[in-house]
Amino acid sequence: MAIQFLSSQNIQGSVTISDIANIGSDTDRFLMSDNGVIKYVTGSTLRSYIGAGTSSTNNYVSSVSFNTGNGILTLNRSGLSAITVDIDGRFLPLTGGSITGSISVGNTMSVTNGITVGNGSIILSGTGRIQGIDTVSASTDAASKSYVDNLVGRVPPTPPLTISNSIVGETIEISFNQSSTPDIDYYQVWSSDDGADYGIVAQIAPDGFSSTMTIVDSSFYTGGVMSYRVYAVKQGIYSKAASTTRSYTVGALAVTNMSVTNLNTAYYIQYEKPITRFLDHIEIYMDSERLQSSLSRTGATLIYSGQNYSFMYGVANNNNFHQFWVEVVTS
Repeated sequence: MAIQFLSSQNIQGSVTISDIANIGSDTDRFLMSDNGVIKYVTGSTLRSYIGAGTSSTNNYVSSVSFNTGNGILTLNRSGLSAITVDIDGRFLPLTGGSITGSISVGNTMSVTNGITVGNGSIILSGTGRIQGIDTVSASTDAASKSYVDNLVGRVPPTPPLTISNSIVGETIEISFNQSSTPDIDYYQVWSSDDGADYGIVAQIAPDGFSSTMTIVDSSFYTGGVMSYRVYAVKQGIYSKAASTTRSYTVGALAVTNMSVTNLNTAYYIQYEKPITRFLDHIEIYMDSERLQSSLSRTGATLIYSGQNYSFMYGVANNNNFHQFWVEVVTS
């Protein structure tokens, strides 16, 4: 409501007032317009209309302060008591999204879902900690700002400088040089048998370190392409892999000291199996012909398959010749 003050005027009947100067003498008498109606009021009445109370001055917020120690916001008002608002908790609840700047955490920050920090950093001030980890220890978890700083600052060690392989008997030997990074915790050698998943075949601890290290792989049971990866590991950080491959062919294997005993209506076959991890099973074939010159492996029939060192085979009473072949099947 806009108010204009009138002074030393005698008004009767209806009147339209477009402009009037402020009063000059009686300062406790005022002419005012209230929704189009002209009223002549005292100063106290006028102040009650505009909510000024008994003072001649309006009440207003004069200053604002926030106590970071207890989380209370104070609105100081002129002529009235201050208004306080307790916004304690002093944490920033997040329900998702991403943060593209930096986060400075002075007290506590609660994250409901997750935080993606791009082009910035999360800063833990003072003795700030990342809590809520099951077992907090300086060597295994993000226990403190110092630990996080050290972890983030680590880089992977260099991989072994050179790597080679060679076939030795029924094994493959892998040789490699040390990493140029000092204080390596251990080296790991992983292998893949003919395209299968990689699995660890050896780990070398510090007491086995040398300028050139060699491991012998006898874990494979089939022929094919053997692939190897060697890693240097320091404080749980793996280097890039040093890689090498080797094609391995399982050679032909045979039984030894084989004998066949004719028991008229049966034959007793004995033999010694080769000692090798590549042996899968033994197969025995037999050919029976009227003429000895007609006996051949191509015409033989499989009569046994298994792991035995001997086998008894019964035959009909006839004048045929019999011949047996004992063969090793590799994996």
